[in-house]
Amino acid sequence: MNLPFTMTPQAAVDAVRASHPAVVYPDHYRGQDAAFVAKTLEGAGMDVRMRDWHAK
Repeated sequence: MNLPFTMTPQAAVDAVRASHPAVVYPDHYRGQDAAFVAKTLEGAGMDVRMRDWHAK
C-alpha cells in the first residue's frame, strides 16, 4: 500500500479477502491508512496484526 508504486488500501483489502489468510500483517503502508485495512477486515475471520514497521 505504498502509493504510487503498489496498491491502494481498498485494493489490499480486496486481495486479502480473495486469498483469506489466517493471519494478516499490513506492511508497506508508509503514508497510507493501515488502520483502514484492520477496520475493514473486522469480522472477516482473519487475525489482522498491526505492527509499527515504520517507527520514526
